Amino acid sequence: MPFEQDKDPLLVVWSEAFLNLNDADSEPCEGMDRWRNFVGVSVPVAKGVMLEPGYLNQAVFRQGEDRLDHIASMPMFYRV
Repeated sequence: MPFEQDKDPLLVVWSEAFLNLNDADSEPCEGMDRWRNFVGVSVPVAKGVMLEPGYLNQAVFRQGEDRLDHIASMPMFYRV
C-alpha cells in the first residue's frame, strides 16, 4: 500500500531470515543462519529524508551456542 511521502510518522515492522544453502567444515552450518526482527518509527526529517529509530533483535544460529543480539538502530533513508 503506497503512503504519501514526508507526512506523519509511521510504524515500521519487518522480519528477515538468512539461510545457508551449503554446509562447510567450519561456520556456518547449512540451514538457518540468522533471523532479524525490527520495530521502530519512520520519521520524516526533511524532504525525502527519513529516520527510522527502533529496536533490532538478531538471533544468530551457530554449531555451538546460539547468540541473541539486542541492537538500538537508527537507519537514515534518502529518496531520490
